[in-house]
Order: sequence, then C-alpha cells, then structure tokens
Amino acid sequence: MPSSVLALVFAVVPDAVSAPELMLPASVDEAIVRCETLEYSQPDQALMLAAHGLTLEPRSPSQHGQLLGCKAWSQMMLGQMDEARALTLVIDQLIGEVEQPGERVELLLRLAQLHYRGGDQISALEVMDTALDLAERQALDRQLPNVLGNFAIYLTEAGQFDPAIEHFERLFALIERGSESSQQVPPIPVRYNLARAQVMAGYPEQALSHLEWLVPAMMQAPGMEPRVATALAMKGDAWRQLGDFDRAAELFDQAERMHQQFDNPGELSVLRREQSILAMERGDLAAAEDYGRQALSLSRQIEYEPAILNALKHLVDVLARRGSHAEALDLHREYAERDRSFLERAQRSRLDTLETQLGVQRQARELDELRQEAEIQQLKLSEETFRRRVAWAILFAVLALAAGLALWQRANQQRLLKASRTDILTGLPNRRYLTLQIQQRLESSAGGVLVLLDLDHFKQINDQYGHDMGDRALLAVSRVIEQAAAAHGALCGRWGGEEFALFLPEATAESASKLSGQLLEQIAGVEFFDDQGERIPVTASLGFAPIHALARDSGQEAWEPALKAADLLLYRAKHAGRNRGFGAWPAEAAEPINPLALEDAVSSGRFQLMRVPDASI
Repeated sequence: MPSSVLALVFAVVPDAVSAPELMLPASVDEAIVRCETLEYSQPDQALMLAAHGLTLEPRSPSQHGQLLGCKAWSQMMLGQMDEARALTLVIDQLIGEVEQPGERVELLLRLAQLHYRGGDQISALEVMDTALDLAERQALDRQLPNVLGNFAIYLTEAGQFDPAIEHFERLFALIERGSESSQQVPPIPVRYNLARAQVMAGYPEQALSHLEWLVPAMMQAPGMEPRVATALAMKGDAWRQLGDFDRAAELFDQAERMHQQFDNPGELSVLRREQSILAMERGDLAAAEDYGRQALSLSRQIEYEPAILNALKHLVDVLARRGSHAEALDLHREYAERDRSFLERAQRSRLDTLETQLGVQRQARELDELRQEAEIQQLKLSEETFRRRVAWAILFAVLALAAGLALWQRANQQRLLKASRTDILTGLPNRRYLTLQIQQRLESSAGGVLVLLDLDHFKQINDQYGHDMGDRALLAVSRVIEQAAAAHGALCGRWGGEEFALFLPEATAESASKLSGQLLEQIAGVEFFDDQGERIPVTASLGFAPIHALARDSGQEAWEPALKAADLLLYRAKHAGRNRGFGAWPAEAAEPINPLALEDAVSSGRFQLMRVPDASI
C-alpha cells in the first residue's frame, strides 16, 4: 500500500521482536500465538513453529487453518510465493469445515490478506465480500469493525472509492454510536482513511467535514506529525477541487514546511504532484513543470509503481501544454510501457492463482478469457491515449500511434514465441525447445551429459488424489529441477507426462553424479500436501549418460544415443526399487558404442555403471 495510508488498528503490522532461542510449544494455541508473533520479523522461525504446530493433536479445522495461514505468510516474507499460494487452496477448503462463524470470519480475513500480499486483488476482494456477508448474517458485532475496515482499505487501493467510502462510513457510525464492538478502533485512522478516499473520489465537501476535525486532533496526538503533513495536503487538495486556489496553496505550503522535518519521499511525491496540478490550474506552467519533475523523481526513489505512473502521466500533460512535445513523447512511451507491464503483472498474479487451483483441462478457458481481458484493457488504454493526444500536433499523434502499435506487436510476438517454447503447466521449456537448445550447445562442444528423470508411482497420485493434485506435484517437482539446473549451469525441460530432462554441458562423471544425487534428495524432500494438509511422498528415478561416448546412427542428432542410454538406465533404476538412479561412463580410451550394446559394455568393463546416490562402481 502507498505510504499515505494510515493503518487502522486492525491493519497494523506487529512490532519486530527479538526472540530467544526457539523453544517448541506444547499446545496448538501456543504454537499459533508464537508463530503469528514472529511471522513478520523472523519468518524462518515462524515456519518452524507452524510445522511443529501441525504435528500436535488435537487441533480443530480453525486451528489448522491458522497454522497454515502463518506458514503461508512466513513463506511470502521469504519470497516463497508459489509454495504459499498452494497453501491458500488448503486454507480455502478448511474454511468450509469451520463450524463457528466467528472463527470462519477470522480465517477469511487471513485468506484475504494472503491473496492481497500475493498480488491477487480480485481474490482478496471476493474473500472480503464473503467475510462481510457472513459477519452481517450472523450478527458478529465483534468482528464487523475489523471486516469493514480491512475491506474498505482493499477497495481504496483497488480504486473502488464509492464502496470503500460506504464501508468507512458504516465503521465511523459504529464508533459514533459508541458500540462495544468498536471501542478498540480509534477514530483518527478511520476518519483519515475515509477523508483520503473521499478526496480521491472527488468529494471535497465531505472530505473537509472530517479534515477540519482531523488535523487539530492529529496535532495533539503523539507520533502523528508525519501524517499531519499529509492531512494538510489532503485538505489543500479538497480546497483546490472547490476552486479556492489561494487557500489550497497556503495549506500546501504548511504541509511542505512540515515535510522538511521528515524523510518521507513517498508522501512528499504526492504533495509535489498536487502542487503541480494547482500550478497548472492557475496557469503557471513553469512552476507546474518544476513540481511535476520533483514528483516523478521522488516516486522513482520509492520504486512504487502506481506513484510513478501517476507522476509520469501528469508530467506528460504539463510538457504537452508547454510545447515540449519530444520529451513528452519519450515520457509517454515510458508510461505506456510501465502501465502495460503493471497490468500484465497484476494479471499474471491472478493467472498464477488460477493455474494453481485448476487442472490443465479446466484452466484453458478461463486463462484465455483473462488474457483476452488484459489485451482489451491494453487496447482501451491505447484508445484513451490516442484521444488525449488528438489536440497535439498531427505529427506527434502519428508518432505516438506508431510507437503504441509497435509495442503491441512486439509484445504479442514475444508472447506467442514464449507459448510455443514453454510447457503450459510447469513453465519449463517444452521438449521441442529443449532439444533445440541442446543442439545449439553441441554445435560448439561435443561434450555434455543427458539426464532423464521420471516420477515414481505418479499414476497412483492421480488415481488416489485426482489429476489436480497430480498437476500440483508436477509443479512442485519442476521448481526443484529448475533451481538445481540453474545452480549447475544446466538446461532443463519437461520431456512429457511425468518425465523431465536435463543437459549438463562439459560435465564430468563426478558432477553428473552430484547433480543426480541432489535431484533425488530434493525431490524426496518436497513438502507436498493433500487437501487435509497431510504430506504426500514424492520420489523419482533417473538415468544419465555422456553424449561423447555413444555412437549415433545415420540421421540421428548427436544427443539421441545418450537419450536412449539414459532411458535404459532410468528403467534399470525403476526395476531396482525406484527413488534411485544409474549412470554409465566410459572407461579410459573406450571407443563410442551403440546405446543398445550398453549392457555388454558394462559387463566387459568398457563402461562403468554408476549408482546414485551411491556413486560407487
């Protein structure tokens, strides 16, 4: 959220704590409390507490969901977004098992928080709508202020100001009535966020009715000085909207003097943009440009994309009015590219959530609809941009249109190229693209090792838990393979079904054995859970063979004999009991052999048989 949001009591991040040496709790409730205390400041220890809590009995569905919620949040804090999103599915199903409505609302609030932190605003708002409906139907007076406040903040950040104002006003009415449920909610944050939403929505009179009370009250409250400066700027923006430019300028000056005491580029960037808008409305384009440039520079410092987009959009308008069309065009191009990327990231986050929830068969239609919606949004943006630039010089309009079309065409070509090279489920290179990469590598080097890996008993996972769970297993394993390949400078891809392939350029017997052992160990250690949160074991078998030691027939690619040998060794591992691997390596000065004669070569000592993880001959 932007820095100008004043957190309500129910949205405050817990203070960081310096925990002593981690002691494992004896009860589920204690595990939950300690996990939630550490999930912001020490997420690695919070993960350990959550894992321990999930081993304790008895625990209710609500407690189970709270532990999984703390685990998912800690994973997000550590950057493990895919693992956290997978846990949100389990939490979503557990909510239906919670009998007490109050406990169900608390779990819904946690789920919405996880969705929002994961970048999926749509799912977060859907969950909050469900929580509000439940709190109202069940007359949950204790939870209602918490739900209203969080829902209003999410709506404000999503640009849905009218429903956000409605929820803030309901919460404010509860505070004014002095209801028992709202006594722990201080009025200052509620009025602050309500006034902020009203100013952003273009309701200056309503905002001023709160700001006139709010500014003096905040000046008397300790620790509120940085927020007072922002409240003064909000008040100035409201008077600017009402046409009283002198009063607006005076309030902006007061806010600027207060900002000089603090190092807060985010809120100062908002003030500079508001000062620029005021200067432009007063006809002082030079001052408007100066303030606009400062707003853009400050927003770049905090790297908050919505603030950068707002500053760029405004500065383009100012430069266009001043006749600086060349620079305006450059900034408009940056704005268009950033806005496109911002929309794509938001859509990508939504798509990631859906891809985790749906199997390959059921996801295709909705994914296609979302991509079409993203393209429609981009077209609408281009159309709006064109309409706003019609008043400019004809040459500038033609250049802007040409640049927009070129960007769209290039992005479309890149998207199609990526789709043709990528496996739709795992995101890894598909078989066709992986073989193309291997062929290109072999043009400059004849060395390398090919590894073929296959999940064990994968059909049992599909039959026992369903194909959705099987797809999730493939996703989890593909991440392990991708990370291991990156660490060893290898290429990897999905070969088909539950099979994966890796290519190690210039590998030795030792490095191939080491990578193979790490793969088997890490796949066996994947934390993969069913719908009840119970762990499902996943293992794999593999085979590897060097490319230079195998002879190829006429018409074969250089890597094909190694693939055949790796396949034979893979099935040797399957027959030997699974969760293991075999590799073959030529003895010194051995001639290349046909892969079908591999058994004879091993028997005669021309090739060494290497066992993984035991790499002895």
